Amino acid sequence: MPGDEVRLPAGRTLGARIKTARTQRGMTREATAALCGRSEEWLRQIERGKRGTGLKMVARLAEVLKVGDLTELLGDDAPTAVYARPEHPSLTKVRRALTAPGPAGSEPIADLDELRGRVRQTWRVRSVSNRDRTDLAAVLPDLFVDAQRRSRLSGPPASRRAAYRLLAEAYHLGQLYLCYQDAPELLWVVVDRAMAAAQLSEDPAAIARATWFSAYLYRDFGVVDQAHQVVEEALAQLDNAGEQSPVLLRQRCVVHLASAWNHARDGQPALAWRAWDAAVAADQAGARAPSRHALFGATVPDVALSLDIELGKTASAVRRAEAVDPDTVESVPRRTRLMIEASRAFMLRREHASALYLLARANETSPEATLFSMYARGMVHDLRTDAGPMYRRQVHALAEQLGVGA
Repeated sequence: MPGDEVRLPAGRTLGARIKTARTQRGMTREATAALCGRSEEWLRQIERGKRGTGLKMVARLAEVLKVGDLTELLGDDAPTAVYARPEHPSLTKVRRALTAPGPAGSEPIADLDELRGRVRQTWRVRSVSNRDRTDLAAVLPDLFVDAQRRSRLSGPPASRRAAYRLLAEAYHLGQLYLCYQDAPELLWVVVDRAMAAAQLSEDPAAIARATWFSAYLYRDFGVVDQAHQVVEEALAQLDNAGEQSPVLLRQRCVVHLASAWNHARDGQPALAWRAWDAAVAADQAGARAPSRHALFGATVPDVALSLDIELGKTASAVRRAEAVDPDTVESVPRRTRLMIEASRAFMLRREHASALYLLARANETSPEATLFSMYARGMVHDLRTDAGPMYRRQVHALAEQLGVGA
């Protein structure tokens, strides 16, 4: 209808365009987010430019806000390659393993020790691989099936609980494979199944690990209230676990770090740093109990850098980034994510040369981890217009490698 069109100003960010369209429609942020199946906080973060979203959700926002032409919402300078999440070639194979009716067949069921060894080996491979998704996809389908069959086997309670712990870890590895691909429904499946398996294991440490993965997903989807809830429930279970072993203290540290990240995403610095202090205390009390779960954000220094970035503390974020020595980080995916996070810190200060250097180094370290990072893809897109002619060739080459075309 004439006069029913929204007028979106040129040269504005995606978040600003969404806010303008929503305001012109007379819609509240809460109602708009609800129609997208998301929380108000999720939309607030997008409108403020503090987080991105996938192309499907941008299309859903355009539908809700009655923006007829998707390019009007994206803007002429926003290629869909930035918002379209890459898909790994083996996603169909992994999807089939996750959506099958259930494990069946007469093949021998894996021995518990054998299964434990396979899970540990998969964590090791993921830690040292510069193509972690490819290597995970090669083993996850069979690991899902065998871990499911072993957990359903009748036997001593202790053996069943151990099997459920391993099943939860298999699903954690599945989340690491699926993250930042265009398969959110599968992400929810593995997170839900991992938490269910951890609870059936009756192991507070396993539940705490599942909490970290759950909180990460809820937070990433803007459902921060639910992220807070799972953290509070995990801390309560840890409180009731009796004597705090080094392993439990390590998991308490991780849960407090998840809480700190939640509060930072909520824009609550005092609560974020209070949770971070609690994580530091648990970390020190546990004498830094070793963990094979080499995940970015599961360590105190990683989260401190991210908190500064989330809270807009640019000077502190840059100081932390400059103090990072990536060569000391053994896990290849974590090292890559750390360099991408440090790059975000420099982008906040518009120090484009440093940001570009770290992005290029991250891509050299792990092309797959960088390719599937929405932060890396978004920064490369921004650098195409913001970095200036001196860096044009380097930015163009990196953009081509990440599939972020003009």
